[in-house]
Amino acid sequence: KLLQQHGIHPVLITARNSQSALKRGADLGIDTQIAVGDKLASVQALCAQHGIGLEQVAFMGDDLPDLAPLGAVGLAVAPANAHPWIA
Repeated sequence: KLLQQHGIHPVLITARNSQSALKRGADLGIDTQIAVGDKLASVQALCAQHGIGLEQVAFMGDDLPDLAPLGAVGLAVAPANAHPWIA
């Protein structure tokens, strides 16, 4: 919510087909994409939709499906317990 208040558009992207993620996104009022097979393609589509480049994107991920977008964006962030290939 704080990001939104400062003009930043957060999006929750998950490879899981998670109804709980949809509900959490709806509760927070943020776009949520579930069952995403290609997260980099999803991020690229969002960039095109919002008229920004990948270098203007911050992406946080913790597992192998996040590897491609983490390598492509301007700010890549991973939690301390991320997969060793990510951190």
